[in-house]
Amino acid sequence: MITYEVKLKKIGEMTTLPDSQRLFGFLINSSKKYCSEEEISAFVKGVREQKAKCMISSVFPTGYYPTPKGFIIQKLEYKLESAKNIYEIIKNMDFVEKNQLNKLLKLGENREKIDVKNLKEFEYIKKNQTFIQKFRLENQIKELPGIPNVAYSLPILSFTNKVGDVQKEFSFFVKVEKESCISKCLEKMKKILDKYEIPCFLGGKGSSGYNEYRIHCIEKLNETENKEYHANINKIYLNMGVLLPDFDKIDVKNSMMDIYTSDRKPFEIENEISKIISFVTEGSVIKTKEDKTDIYKVGKSIDNSKYNPLYKKNAIIFGNSYLVKLEV
Repeated sequence: MITYEVKLKKIGEMTTLPDSQRLFGFLINSSKKYCSEEEISAFVKGVREQKAKCMISSVFPTGYYPTPKGFIIQKLEYKLESAKNIYEIIKNMDFVEKNQLNKLLKLGENREKIDVKNLKEFEYIKKNQTFIQKFRLENQIKELPGIPNVAYSLPILSFTNKVGDVQKEFSFFVKVEKESCISKCLEKMKKILDKYEIPCFLGGKGSSGYNEYRIHCIEKLNETENKEYHANINKIYLNMGVLLPDFDKIDVKNSMMDIYTSDRKPFEIENEISKIISFVTEGSVIKTKEDKTDIYKVGKSIDNSKYNPLYKKNAIIFGNSYLVKLEV
């Protein structure tokens, strides 16, 4: 298995932070330049059937991980000196400096009370959201006079550190088997970066200049033998992407999971009933069951070919999120 960190420069405004599902689609689409349709189809089928191993994170500020807020608050619940002020700081800690994460999780292991000063020692990033008013000229688009124009609000995201500096560098992680189509794609991109940066759009409103990035670096972090990676007893992981969980492999009672129900289009319509998806969000803490769980099978991907007939057997909803082991 090979782990890559893909580093991005933000160009213009962001309306969303790309999640692991969107990034899987981006990488598969990019792979078409370097792999045949047969290779890509076989890989996607393998991911769906959990035969091909692939884990992808969402996009985060470079050097930072999503803060497991619920896990931290639960752990420190009875050791807070000034609960209201501390909750306010933790609320703003959307992403914590990755080398300080385990230190943050170890707060409160002794009997001393935790105060605001303890938390202010950590480097963190806050997510900010504002809105701008937009109008869609329906009568001009549809060429039907009299149709009212549509007004809507567009969210604009920014990310600042604790002194107010704006974050412009972002990253995501990919753990994948060597010689897979995604690995081949990233290796080709890595060579291209010797000559120039790679532009990409990772979100909607691209035609208006939103959600534009440039890939400026791809780092190969490590390479391990291509074999099953089993979680040991009592191992706890930080979820780094959109996880569609296999609850047979998760110790739900001792995990701290935030569940989000997607507002995207239904992934399947059957008997005129739309099905929606709920998934485990970034920053959730996952404890595997006490048997030797294959960590690549904690998440799963769902067949989506019924809703996307143009893709035939190639359509899946990716749910194999990248996981980071925690020292707790």
